[in-house]
Amino acid sequence: MIGTIRAYLQTVQSKTTRRKKIAVDELERAIMNVYGSADHYLQAGGYQTFYQGVKQLEQEGLIASIRSAPLNGRTPPLAAFYWLMPQGTAARWSEVQMLRVADRLNMEKYRQQPSLQTDEEWGRIERVYRFLLRAYEREWVTREERSLELFGHEKWLAGSEGNAFLSRIGITLEDLKARVYGEPFVFWPRPGVEVAKARDVLIVENLSFFHTVKRVLESGREIAGIKPDLLVYGEGKKIESSFPFLFDLISGTDPRSVKVNYVGDIDAEGWGIYVRLVRRYPEMNVRLAFPLYSVMCAVSRRFVALPSYQDQSENEEVLQDIIRSFTKNGLDSEARLIAELWRQRRRIPQEVLTFETFLDR
Repeated sequence: MIGTIRAYLQTVQSKTTRRKKIAVDELERAIMNVYGSADHYLQAGGYQTFYQGVKQLEQEGLIASIRSAPLNGRTPPLAAFYWLMPQGTAARWSEVQMLRVADRLNMEKYRQQPSLQTDEEWGRIERVYRFLLRAYEREWVTREERSLELFGHEKWLAGSEGNAFLSRIGITLEDLKARVYGEPFVFWPRPGVEVAKARDVLIVENLSFFHTVKRVLESGREIAGIKPDLLVYGEGKKIESSFPFLFDLISGTDPRSVKVNYVGDIDAEGWGIYVRLVRRYPEMNVRLAFPLYSVMCAVSRRFVALPSYQDQSENEEVLQDIIRSFTKNGLDSEARLIAELWRQRRRIPQEVLTFETFLDR
């Protein structure tokens, strides 16, 4: 679809020597007309593909969002109005001007697309360049704090416009000494254990099971042979971004000396969370809480496994990783059940484990 949008805009562009204001909803209707019908437009990807095309053409400099314009009310949002830049836009920045910052920034994109050479863009470049010259003196801060400092808006670097700008000039958030910090997660230390000295961590995916485990541990029992120093509520996929908070809790400790057990639902999403944690944080000793999965498999035989959620993505490579982990630990029957559930598109939620499950274990 991007070729269709580009061709349409270039046709409009050829009829004027000045920049032209384009309403994004009118542009979408025009593209829909090019496809002949709404059905054909939807078959070509619909609004989602239209959105991607508009953002790409914005990066190329064919169009530029009007900053004062409201959003179009769609998801994901676009500006309601854009400037269509005139053909053959002359370069506004001198070569000397660009060479002055070229020791820290990549200016090639601006040479290729003179339409990007605006006063606003140069102001951003100068602010970033001045920062980089003395970055060695600066402290690490959050992305939002650096974004407000340099660009006057705390969320600018988190958006597509900010990401495109950094890509154009060839730098990263790390160059700006800015980090994206995940939200702190809910955690509970076992009584008598100092959080900073925790060496055995159990991450559970669901809140109800978090409270069940907490209750079991408070009663002085182990949970399937596991007695963690620190219990963490992962909150589903959220743990993937909030996991670095664990580094703060155990600050000063070698991450490899901390054993992190993970247990989630027996379904595609639960397995996916675990595999991504292992791949994203190789410096941490993350493993499956096999004893708890064994109990889930045993207890679930009294239940009918529930259908998988419709929106779960199923990656066969993830399943094979899980199967290998279980068989490597001598849990062949569990591995067979997991594979069978995967093929049947069924799942076992953590909630099959209740406080009563562990009373006699």
